[in-house]
Amino acid sequence: MRLPVPIFSSALIAAACCASGCESAAPRNDIASAAEAGPSARADEFEVVALRYANASELASVLRGSLSSPTMRVLADARTNSLVLAGPPSELGAARLLIAKLDIPAK
Repeated sequence: MRLPVPIFSSALIAAACCASGCESAAPRNDIASAAEAGPSARADEFEVVALRYANASELASVLRGSLSSPTMRVLADARTNSLVLAGPPSELGAARLLIAKLDIPAK
């Protein structure tokens, strides 16, 4: 039996991230503003990626420096050690690949 998967609005994700202590206010506000601006201005999809080994804040900084796209947003949620990604599906895929390569045990 499959359980239903909850679907959250971008505003709810941004509010939850704010409440859990994201590392900076600017990206949160960008996502919330884009969600409220309407379909033509907002990012296509949101995704939350739970990290196993890497620190969310540190990896968010690496991703922001590596993904040079004005439509891609990366937020770190320190409480859950997760990344909140927002952007077009093609860019989310590139971000997921980079995360998979960097979220590995320290040697």
